[in-house]
Amino acid sequence: MTMWSGRRWAGIAVVVALASVIGACSPGGVADVEREDFEGAVGAIYFSDFGEELFLAQAEETLTARCMRARGWEYSPPPSKPAVAVHPSAVLTPAEQWAFDDVVRASRSGFGIGDALARVAGDPRDLLADSPPDAAFAARPDGFLQDLQGSPDQSVIITELDGSQTGVGAEGCAAEARRAVWGTLEDYLTAADVVGFLQAEAMTRTRSRVQDRLREWETCMEGRGWNVPGDEDLEPENIVWAAWSAYGEVDPDAAASEERRLAIAHAECSRESGLGQAFRSAYVDVATSLIVRYEGAVIETRERISEAVERARNALGGDGR
Repeated sequence: MTMWSGRRWAGIAVVVALASVIGACSPGGVADVEREDFEGAVGAIYFSDFGEELFLAQAEETLTARCMRARGWEYSPPPSKPAVAVHPSAVLTPAEQWAFDDVVRASRSGFGIGDALARVAGDPRDLLADSPPDAAFAARPDGFLQDLQGSPDQSVIITELDGSQTGVGAEGCAAEARRAVWGTLEDYLTAADVVGFLQAEAMTRTRSRVQDRLREWETCMEGRGWNVPGDEDLEPENIVWAAWSAYGEVDPDAAASEERRLAIAHAECSRESGLGQAFRSAYVDVATSLIVRYEGAVIETRERISEAVERARNALGGDGR
């Protein structure tokens, strides 16, 4: 179904099985973890690929637009775009961006962004351009937001895994679209909470364990002339983002050259600092503990996402992509 389908379903079994052997590595150690173990951990934490997440979001937008038009409003969903034209996470998850240290791959095809874009666009600049805002949103005529979002007094609220509460409007076309895709608004909120919590928690805990390696990586990158302007930190995500953004700014050949230069520098500095190896080791450890602790929520969320994809396809007619 998607490039992550096999790994995401197998991931939890792989990670739980690792629990018995992780103890052999000291916490924060740099003993290299087999790459397939890391891939299993990523597959367990990332429930679906970015393309599937985008498909569900676009399905909600399309169904919302149908509902609004049925109520007499001129409303168009944003133009659908291939996942790789929306975010570099369609090519590499944030975890994979941090673990990237394959110099051979970097020399051949960078991070793989250009190859992915080439499969869906002649000139990526056309795809990466921002879409114009919908005129209906700009005007916001009387009754528009009421039909779109419902009354602010009517909402569905759940308690999240971290103990906080979150909610979403229970009325209006947006709520109708979410119910059509997710079954209930509670399922929609719960799936979003579990996915967001586990991904953020895995990254936060892993990053905290590799700070020394990260500083060495930063020093190496700065020594090669790379920096990030403004207030953002020099981190792997920003290097990958810069490579992705290049395709929206210059011609594809120049962007591909820039992507390879960035990827080679990142991979070589990751090797020299040990960041990639340390990140993989720590991430498998962290993912194991999270999946074991929240196993029930993980299994239920996988089922919710699969069911949502099927509902979205049925609601849109056929494959829906």
